Order: sequence, then structure tokens, then C-alpha cells
Amino acid sequence: MEYAKELAIIINSWDGSQELWNPMEECLKLNWKDCPFQLFLTTQDSKPDYDTNFKIISIPDGNKRPIFKLNEAIKKIDTKYICLICDHFFFMSNVNTLGLYSVIDYMNENSVDLIKLLYSKTRKITLCDYSKNFIISTAIPCIYNRNFLIKLLDNCNQNANIRTFEIQGTNYLKNNMNLGLIKNYYTSCIKLDHAVLEGFWRTKPYRYCKKNNITITFSTYKHPTILHSIYAVIKASLFNLINIFFPKIYNIYSNKVYR
Repeated sequence: MEYAKELAIIINSWDGSQELWNPMEECLKLNWKDCPFQLFLTTQDSKPDYDTNFKIISIPDGNKRPIFKLNEAIKKIDTKYICLICDHFFFMSNVNTLGLYSVIDYMNENSVDLIKLLYSKTRKITLCDYSKNFIISTAIPCIYNRNFLIKLLDNCNQNANIRTFEIQGTNYLKNNMNLGLIKNYYTSCIKLDHAVLEGFWRTKPYRYCKKNNITITFSTYKHPTILHSIYAVIKASLFNLINIFFPKIYNIYSNKVYR
């Protein structure tokens, strides 16, 4: 099988995140030297001002927002599968390409439409019960059947942000239980780290880039602070707990904020 023709990697971005593009790509080069897949970066009008290995898909979206832009970008790609990653998640651990080949084989053999690549060295593949607390996440590397992903995006508010995709896409799946087969695939082949959060660089990626002589700047995102790191951990933990134990409250809040 020509795996390189089966899967494309899309880094979903926008012009306001230009500061992330170069360090994100340098981290990818450092940790995935043998990447055989096509790499795409979605933008609006801007393009990287450095030599890049990414194929740039520029979608001037005017008054539209990322759902529209991402949807249009994916329709320009002809691979069977799409690995969707947000620009603020960096590759800071080595990627096992053979492990990803196994994921593609599994999806083909079992007609799986969405794989959530959850990092683990011991756990196994499980079926997602998206009638309960399942939620689509852009914080976890996921591989989608391209047509399945387009169908999800088509049923989201096209004038909304990417966070809306997590909420509206999840609700659409829950209301259409036979739409596709979704599984949690526990693997150590790929792991991403959150690089920035709410206007600040996070401490771990900042130190990682500094250690590996990867230049980062502070025009858009501020220098990391201990107080912000503590705040970010507490907030993320609180939201996760609410989602697990009080999913109705989480859903009401999400629909209000990300409608």
C-alpha cells in the first residue's frame, strides 16, 4: 500500500497565528524526520516568510471563520484520510511512522471513520460510546475519513470558530448514531503538546524550543509565567471534571459560548 497517498496531515491555522508556524514546523522536522505524508497548512491571506515543507492552502474567508475555511481546504485534498491538528499543538516527541501505518491499516480493514489517537503504551483499541460523554476534540490528534469529516463540517455553523466544531460536530453525531464508526486507538506512535494557551507560551514548549535552538518570538503570545501555568492547569482540569461528571452543564455552557 502507498501509505503516503492514503493520509494527509493538515495543520489548521489562521493569519493571527503566524508566530507559531516556524517553531511548530521546526519541532515537526526534529521529531518526524521520515514523515512520508503530505503536509498542509491552512491560512487566510498570509503565507510563511521562510522556506517551508508545507503546502499552503490559503482561503481568504472574509467575514467567515475557521469552519468554512477548514471545510473548503479539505475539499481541495484528495487523500482518503485526514489527520487534523491545530496550529498550537507541537510535535515534541518522536513520531513512529510504522505505528501510523498500522492505524491506517486498521481503519481500512474495519471501515473506521474516525480514530482518536490517545497516547498510551499499554491500553488497547476501544469503541467510542458517543451516546454518552464522547466529545470530538481538536486537542487530540485524530484521523478522519475525509468524506466523514466533510459531512461533520457541513453540519456545523460555517461562520463559527473551530471550538464550535467540537460541540456541534459532537451533537450531530449523537443525533445520528449510525453516521460512522469511531474508536479510541491507544498508541505511543504520536504525542502532541499544547504550545500556547490564552495568549501565553506554555513553559514546557518554551523550554523545549530554547533547548533545541528553535526560535520563538513574543509578538502575539507572551512569555510564560508560573502563575499563568498554574491557572491553565486548574482551568483545564476543572473543565475536564465538569465534562465527565456534569456533562449536561458542560454542554449548556459550550452551546452558549460556542454557538
